[in-house]
Amino acid sequence: MALSTGLIFKFKIYRNIDYLFSPVEAQWKYEEQVFSDLWESRDDQFYPGKKVLRRQGLNLIAASVDGGSVLRLEQAEQFIRLLDWIANSTFIYNNTTHRYQDICLIFRNQCFANIHAFFLAKTFINGDQVRLNVTYPHFQSGLQSDFIDLSMTLGGVKTDPANGIIISASAWLISYQQKQQTHLLQEMGKTWETTMGQRIWRRETPTDLLNVYFFHSNTLEEELDEGNRRTMPKFVLTFIVLIIFSVLGTLTLTRKGRFVAIDWVISKPYLAWAGLLSTLLAIISAIGFGLLTDIVFIDMATVMPFLIISIGIDDMFLIVAAWRATDRIASVPDRMERAMTHAGVSVSMTSATDALSFFIGSMAPLPAVTQFCLYAAVAICFNYLYTMTIFLAIVALQGRWEEGNRHCITGQVTASDENISEATHYVRLFMIGSRPKKSNPMVLNVDSRRRVLAVSATDSRQWYQKFFEDYYAPILTKTTTKLLVFALFVIYLVVSILGITQLNVGFNWKDIVLKDSPARGFLDYSTAYFATDLKVDIAVNNPPDMGNPQQRKAFMKALEALENSPCSAGRFSTDFWYFAYGRHIERLGFGGAWNAMQFDDAVTVPFAEFILR
Repeated sequence: MALSTGLIFKFKIYRNIDYLFSPVEAQWKYEEQVFSDLWESRDDQFYPGKKVLRRQGLNLIAASVDGGSVLRLEQAEQFIRLLDWIANSTFIYNNTTHRYQDICLIFRNQCFANIHAFFLAKTFINGDQVRLNVTYPHFQSGLQSDFIDLSMTLGGVKTDPANGIIISASAWLISYQQKQQTHLLQEMGKTWETTMGQRIWRRETPTDLLNVYFFHSNTLEEELDEGNRRTMPKFVLTFIVLIIFSVLGTLTLTRKGRFVAIDWVISKPYLAWAGLLSTLLAIISAIGFGLLTDIVFIDMATVMPFLIISIGIDDMFLIVAAWRATDRIASVPDRMERAMTHAGVSVSMTSATDALSFFIGSMAPLPAVTQFCLYAAVAICFNYLYTMTIFLAIVALQGRWEEGNRHCITGQVTASDENISEATHYVRLFMIGSRPKKSNPMVLNVDSRRRVLAVSATDSRQWYQKFFEDYYAPILTKTTTKLLVFALFVIYLVVSILGITQLNVGFNWKDIVLKDSPARGFLDYSTAYFATDLKVDIAVNNPPDMGNPQQRKAFMKALEALENSPCSAGRFSTDFWYFAYGRHIERLGFGGAWNAMQFDDAVTVPFAEFILR
């Protein structure tokens, strides 16, 4: 009860994918923090087109319903209506209606609304793509010095081989990033993303010729939460199925002549309930203990109850089987002692090895594995504690009823199975119980080939024990069975080796979202048309003074080394403000001075600073 307070007051599922599925001290976390601190912490540093990793945002992909080009007149017009619909969208936060303009990032004194995509769609509506020389993947308009990278705006592009001008495209990709300076803005941004995602999923967009798919900052969290909601009914179903199976597994039949009845004395349905109850208490205690000791609870840990239930049921059957193997004439304390002499060792050793395995697993560098293993190990320890206390106490209480020939459910004194032929139907169905003999050995009548011919009335084995001992085990000893098992093992070995050779380490976003998730369409199109986003962002700490010839030349030499590497597409793919500024200076008529500064070591630093200003 004390440990369960952790579930009541501190339960929270942690769903930070970056934290869970990468080492705690991963180098990339430091690198990303540099970008976060220097470019993402302040919204006035926002610049459209720059790929930002941690900023909240809504990403949309629009594709034609008929699978054709999205640059056709009607499709392009509907795409512009989609942009207007999003830019003028509203949402409710804290019972107050807000607009997208309240949370949008500002660029050049206006709310950023994918103007580059709007301009491109207008170009194709007006048929100006040839006149404006709209090439792919880089396009330079007459309005700015920077090249516009269209590879992350248009997907599935076909171009004219002669001049590289875009002919058609299969999908649009647009992004909307929000302000996040304060916690209030972050929460408002999440609400807007979720609201827009729901509207798109309900097909409220003004685009009957375009299918719109979305993926936003909270998609993965919402997917994991939805997965948990779907898991809970399965957990309840699992619990019910295991109760039924366990109860049936503890029922024992007695036979007298042609009459067969349930032996309500040695059957133990309450022990099935007790085994599941102790397991359920162990799960609650483990989660409560973990939350009270600040062990992060993650979605992966929701799988832990299924594992612990199977371990708890296994322990229960081991103890019940050991109890049935004892002599019914003996006293309850003696039977408990003898039963636990055998079952106690098995339960203790399996629990210890299972818990130790998970504790070792908690040393893994991935937090997701660490947290799951910690919760599983603690749950196994609690399961062992409750099995050896609560469950054994109930075994002893049931033993007292069995000693008094009482009904295993009601506690009433049962009718002897010796009188089963004379009993009424009610008594025969619900009140028959066997009586202990002076000795209760298991007597098997077998022939010369060790086949079981008959089992004496003193045989108290369970039905599953009889199946494995009398039927399954003899089949395994046959030569044909041995050859078949050997052949199956060889097949298993071959399949296992082939499977290991195809092992892929890591995961894809599609492996996380549900199969019927609204985000799956976005991920499918993203993989098909926008999988070429291989741009590498490089942050230069302690940057050089570009007005100093020596520092500038040293930096440019390092940059050229990166551009000439086998993984680079060369200078044309480099996005660096210095080159865009050079083109801007040339347009202003100072190209000669710029070239002199760039290539002539005699240019003084003050003059270089003047040019750069």
